Amino acid sequence: MDLSRGQKALILLGLLCILLALVLLSLNHARQSRAPLSVEYVAPPAEAAPHYLAVHVVGAVNRPGMYWLPPQSRVSEAIAQAGGLRPEADAASINLAAFLEDGQQVLVRAIEPGAAPAPPQTVSNQPTPSPAPAQPAAGQPTAPPPPAAPPLMQVRPVSLSRGTQAELEDLPGVGPSLALAILYYRQEHGAFRNVSDLMNVPGFGRERVEAIRPYVVP
Repeated sequence: MDLSRGQKALILLGLLCILLALVLLSLNHARQSRAPLSVEYVAPPAEAAPHYLAVHVVGAVNRPGMYWLPPQSRVSEAIAQAGGLRPEADAASINLAAFLEDGQQVLVRAIEPGAAPAPPQTVSNQPTPSPAPAQPAAGQPTAPPPPAAPPLMQVRPVSLSRGTQAELEDLPGVGPSLALAILYYRQEHGAFRNVSDLMNVPGFGRERVEAIRPYVVP
């Protein structure tokens, strides 16, 4: 069938439109493929400061004092922090497997010569009642009572691995120079594994470490 000149022009125009549409689609696809991908950065959640239990270990242990232990710690771990039991300690008088509580006092009794060991019992966090004060003799002035020690709950431990210079300087007997020594040590060697690692820091001896042990955690 012979087409007229007008019909041929219409067919040619339609083909040109289809070709132009294909070219535009190809250019649009290429432009989208070259566009940079937008990436949304989500900051990681802030690490919460670890919570520690303040425990007072007294009695027949090698290093009586206050210690900081992580949650779910047991009495045996508190005694290990205090240097372990002394030879005269009555191990049967305390439940080494009991879980610790914040503000608890761990009392390790000593075996008196000739006495039988006490039966096992759980450790209580109730304070030991103090004996009644002796009454002064008539005519003698009454001495003022000693100042009360701050409760364990009011003391916050300083982390040797994360504490700032100002926090380290506030520790008993530390000051600016020893605080910087702690910062240099953890920069070179990483986080402290235990408080006894302070013995490796220049300027710290056994007495100084034991003086600040109740106020710090690794």
